[in-house]
Amino acid sequence: MGDAADAPFVPWLPAPARTGSLRFTGRLAEQWRIHTALHRHRAPLIAQSGGGRGAQLRGMPGLGKSLLAQEYALHFGPVFPGGVFWFDLHQYEQAPSEAMESYAEQVSTVLAALRVTASGSSLPRLLSHLAVALGERNLPCLWVVDGVPDGLTSGQLGLLRGPHLLTATLMTTRSLRYAAFAECVDMAPLSDADGFRVLTSRRVPHDELDRAAALALVRDVGGHPEALDLLADLTATGDFVDVRNRLHAYGPDVLATRPPAAGTGAPAHRPLATALLPKPLSGADPAGDVLRLLALACPAPLSQTALEDVLSSIGPYDPWEVGALVSEAVEALRGSGALRHEPLRERSWTIHPLLARAVHRHDTNVARQEDFRRLLLHTLVPDASARTSVPGRPAATTSLPEAQLSPTVAPGTRPGPLERAAAFDLQVELVTRVGVQPLPGDHGSLREALSSLYSLFVTTRELLHRVATETATPLTLPGIAARLTNTHLRPFLTTWHPALQEHEAVRPPDVSPVEHERRWKRSADLRADLAGLREPLTSLAEELAALCGVDLLPPSSPRE
Repeated sequence: MGDAADAPFVPWLPAPARTGSLRFTGRLAEQWRIHTALHRHRAPLIAQSGGGRGAQLRGMPGLGKSLLAQEYALHFGPVFPGGVFWFDLHQYEQAPSEAMESYAEQVSTVLAALRVTASGSSLPRLLSHLAVALGERNLPCLWVVDGVPDGLTSGQLGLLRGPHLLTATLMTTRSLRYAAFAECVDMAPLSDADGFRVLTSRRVPHDELDRAAALALVRDVGGHPEALDLLADLTATGDFVDVRNRLHAYGPDVLATRPPAAGTGAPAHRPLATALLPKPLSGADPAGDVLRLLALACPAPLSQTALEDVLSSIGPYDPWEVGALVSEAVEALRGSGALRHEPLRERSWTIHPLLARAVHRHDTNVARQEDFRRLLLHTLVPDASARTSVPGRPAATTSLPEAQLSPTVAPGTRPGPLERAAAFDLQVELVTRVGVQPLPGDHGSLREALSSLYSLFVTTRELLHRVATETATPLTLPGIAARLTNTHLRPFLTTWHPALQEHEAVRPPDVSPVEHERRWKRSADLRADLAGLREPLTSLAEELAALCGVDLLPPSSPRE
């Protein structure tokens, strides 16, 4: 770059200075994107913006954000003769308040190195003294804040900017929720060509089969640089075919065998396989459950609706809360950098294949993961029985011949005893509740009706657990249960439970609950929607009758 190539080395504070890494490859385009973002303010008429002086590198763990920032600082260092100020916050990615305390300590170290005496210890005061010192030097400098945690306020983010207009601020973070802070440079996985170079840096494939296995390995880990570097080390004791078999084998995880290389900015002794997870997976919480579902579907994306359908079917979530819980979970996962938005589908997300692998291997609640797998398949694949008319039913309590047990089950593969018993129990619950049984006008309690329908969720979940072990035949019951809860009950309860709850909250103490319900202006609408459930719920009861062989519907009930 002309005369800048002969410029002296720029100082790095606080020590030690970063020296780069032999692991780094490619990323030249990203370096120029960073440089453009940091200097966009110099040409506001061309850039159509007066901003600039800031950029943020975003991406999941292990993509090389810290290495890219280091390489940029080393390659473009002569542009910043005032020095590079590097603040490392990686150890506090789960503790935002502690990260700000560490940042203040590192700023204080820089002041001491520059022999500037501060009159106070608060972070704004420290930055003010440093701003005066940098202004007196009158040299452009680079201000790097590496490993910024999610969860910082806008005020805290403002303190992470360089304290003087001479400073250009570069931030690295996993979080996708700081878009307003500075221009975003999203870290993508390595291309097949760059990933192949990393993987084969220790050993060259010896034939076409070995070469094909190497390329498959690059795609297996989604071009993840740190994973490719770990796999490259394994080629010292085996060819690429062997390494790929070890990657997918059960037993010890080959991606959890070594700490990250020095200079990456990551915490010491951090196994890659578990570091990819936003937090350990064990119990039932919305963020963990959404992550489980996305891992099961990977590489296909899942929509908000599909996530809500499965969560409302398995519990412990109430159907009217599932929409808000899924939205909050998505936001939390965006903060950890775990999610990738599907650009071609609205409100749909997926995750990196390596993160999906970590979920499969390191989720301690494997039973819940299996429950999700079954429900997700029944949610995504429509049940054929929903599109097939059920033959005419004989009189109530009459056993059906085997040929009529289910129009979707092939001859000789009749449902097992567990599934038939569960279908019978669910039919009993369905035909004896409000929904199939009409609620007379101006009689009964709307709250009791909603509670009765909600209890079907609990019953359905218990029955699905009962048939979870019956795998010898193609199960039809989960598909019926999914339509019962997600297609009919959940939309109804999501609409009417909060509405009735809001009306109940303003009941005067001298008015009975039933009388208060009758005065409700939306009472007639709720009763009309409740009556509208009768036909689809009766149709599901008929399918359950076909499945178990016993029809409990009275002859007067509406039928297809």
